[in-house]
Amino acid sequence: MDEREVKLLVDGPSLPEAAALFAGIGEWSEESIALEATYFDTADLRLTRAGVSLRWRSDGAWTVKTPVDNVGGALVRHEHEFEGAAESPPASVRELVVGWTRGTRLDEVARISTRRRRWQLLVHDEPFVEVDDDHVMTTSPIAPTAEFYEVEIELLSPDGRNEFDDVVERVRRRVGRTASPLPKIARALGPIALRASDVPPPGRITRRVSIGELFQWRVGTSAYRFVTNDHLVRLGNEQEAIHQARVATRRIRADLQLFAPILSRRASHDLPADLQWIGGLLGGVRDTDVMLARLRDHAIGAGGPERVDSLLAQLDHARDERRSTLLDAMGSPRYTHLLDELVDLVNRPPLRPHRAARRAARHAPDLMNRSWKKLRRTVRALPKHPTDDQLHAVRKRAKHLRYAVEAVEPVAGAKTHRLARRASQLQHILGEHHDAVVAAQWLADTATPSDTDCAFVVGELAATFRAEAAELRTHWRKAWKRTRRAHANL
Repeated sequence: MDEREVKLLVDGPSLPEAAALFAGIGEWSEESIALEATYFDTADLRLTRAGVSLRWRSDGAWTVKTPVDNVGGALVRHEHEFEGAAESPPASVRELVVGWTRGTRLDEVARISTRRRRWQLLVHDEPFVEVDDDHVMTTSPIAPTAEFYEVEIELLSPDGRNEFDDVVERVRRRVGRTASPLPKIARALGPIALRASDVPPPGRITRRVSIGELFQWRVGTSAYRFVTNDHLVRLGNEQEAIHQARVATRRIRADLQLFAPILSRRASHDLPADLQWIGGLLGGVRDTDVMLARLRDHAIGAGGPERVDSLLAQLDHARDERRSTLLDAMGSPRYTHLLDELVDLVNRPPLRPHRAARRAARHAPDLMNRSWKKLRRTVRALPKHPTDDQLHAVRKRAKHLRYAVEAVEPVAGAKTHRLARRASQLQHILGEHHDAVVAAQWLADTATPSDTDCAFVVGELAATFRAEAAELRTHWRKAWKRTRRAHANL
């Protein structure tokens, strides 16, 4: 479960005994403990400024906390623990945070001593909610010594959400403070830790922005998505992270093409190629995940996945190999160079000042129409019975149109949303068609079942995928006509 906690900065020890504060909620345990933690970061605090903390604590574990959200005053973070000696972060920890550090050296930046009074709400002897009354003392080679008091309320079990909200309200009334999202390390390091992250979360944008500001917002949004999914890709337990990181690379490449007229010749020539490189490796893993899911779903309908165990094992092995290749790439100098390029693009975009200063709302139709004309030209060139490759080319054009429309939608008005939705539907139908074609071809070319029963199921699956592709062929033109009408109504 993600760490979900509310922090309240207070003037001193201010919580009474549990019997008085938590009366009527349930049974509470109580203890007093002392904690010593050593925090590590880069010299310019890339982790702390991004809301990430990396520490070794006296309980013997390395912990990395990564931000998820800040909802209703509650700070929500992923928490990852690793074993290792206290002297310096182990390799597994350093690798996990490369998306933020970009391979820069990690050094000790603070030591935090905490004297804690801890209460835990127990339900059937299991802790549901924890309340910590902390006296915190910090020392740092880069910041003045600090001392402060803090109350933390943490949700320990998903079943304790109602009790968590009740406890937060009671503690807040008692100490008279509103929630603060700052972790201890940010307080310890002071103002230097509160500077903007190298790739900050995207803010709001208005219709009055310049076209240069729109470009910077767009690439910043995608770069943030890429960086914040880096550690999840490395952990390997979240397929959606692979998808989100891959989409981020595609969007940045598309935006570099879309906004090319306002970009100077100083724009990095390496970045598009590097994005295509890592996006291709992410896509290899993602496409195998999609294939596995499709085969499992269809195998269930064909009599059970156990009948194609050897087939699924081949794909599992292929996925493991592709994931290993991806992780090797993410540990390479080329990858850290790509991260540096993204930071540079977000913070120092290579804009042509005169062109970039123009109002985005005025030039949005021109940006969008270039992608529209390419899609229309590709569709018009199709024969009566297009090949699978020709339909795949239409899909890619539809995707580029969708990205272009979504890029200008914040400044172009509500009607563009309909066009983006129609382009997305066209892309989806042709994407499903492409996946079915690829699955059928893979079964024909690669699948080597070792028994007759499995071979029979493979034949059934291949026929199913071919029939699915044929059915989707009957739908894509309707989706194209809806996309055309949506463009005509702009």
